Amino acid sequence: MPQRYDEMFKKQIVRLRIEEGQSMKSIMEEYGISKSSIIKWCKEFREECQNNFSVRVQKSAFEALLGRKKYTRLIEESQRIIDPSTDSLRIYILDSIINVYTWGLGERKEEDCVI
Repeated sequence: MPQRYDEMFKKQIVRLRIEEGQSMKSIMEEYGISKSSIIKWCKEFREECQNNFSVRVQKSAFEALLGRKKYTRLIEESQRIIDPSTDSLRIYILDSIINVYTWGLGERKEEDCVI
């Protein structure tokens, strides 16, 4: 019977691979996970992000045009899945007058900026 992993574990593996750039081989050895599982989880994560809210414009940056309902859903979903002790999320809202408003979870980094 195949091993079952919970969503938090899968997200941890995806973060190691995508955000931290850990090699596939090292993840497989350290966690005893197959290469196909890692590839599948990373693909599912990318599709979830793109289908639900946005388009990837950089390695860790997404861009989206959201109405009020989708923005509210994004905030609610983010609060549910982001672990502020290990993750950080910043949402920059640009209005038609070029004002910038921010919202975030997790530790704020000094390098956070909008150009």
